[in-house]
Amino acid sequence: MKIYTYYDNINFFNQKELIGLWEKSWNNNGFETIVLSKEDAKKHEYYDEFVYELNRMHNTIKNKPLAEYGLSCYLRWLAYSNQNDELFYTSDYDVINLSLKPEQPIEDIHFMDRYCPCFVSGRPKYFEKFCRDIVSVTDTNIHILKKKSDSMYWYHDQEFLDQNKEYVHNNYSISMDYENLWNSKIKHFSRHYVYSKITNRDETDKYRLILIKEFLNENK
Repeated sequence: MKIYTYYDNINFFNQKELIGLWEKSWNNNGFETIVLSKEDAKKHEYYDEFVYELNRMHNTIKNKPLAEYGLSCYLRWLAYSNQNDELFYTSDYDVINLSLKPEQPIEDIHFMDRYCPCFVSGRPKYFEKFCRDIVSVTDTNIHILKKKSDSMYWYHDQEFLDQNKEYVHNNYSISMDYENLWNSKIKHFSRHYVYSKITNRDETDKYRLILIKEFLNENK
């Protein structure tokens, strides 16, 4: 079973070392790991239009440009949609696998951590639909989203899922019962989680690596 992640060099600290830990944890549990980049997204015929629409939407909602990090959050889905037509998993590269073994994913796009898109399964056609839905659904709700913009730091893919819940629940599979998966089989070392463990947020990326290595060693 394949699992994909997405990486753009946007000057985060030691990201390649983090990807190495991600690869090792998933390979050790029987997965084939594949790292994609913006170059994979650019191969899709929808790329130029998608980038244009993403920038337009973000400017409209937040009245400021879409940052490089936000763009990478969106472009990963287009990169995934450009792969061979088969079911596979995708994850952020700070989602570390302790003991989850390959199994057939749900035959649909399936978000496995509620509205956080850090661990997902699906086929390329579903991921392309997700990209197009991001644009069309956002445009449908854009006046509402503008009114709510002060409650959002930005409007990225996670905000799309969180702010358009009715559409998301009617069109995608969302796992709300995640206790049997998270922390026992896999763990997401998100910035939010790392923030809870440290006092100096400037050292988030450094301590994320430390926490992941401790987690893997403690659970051998």
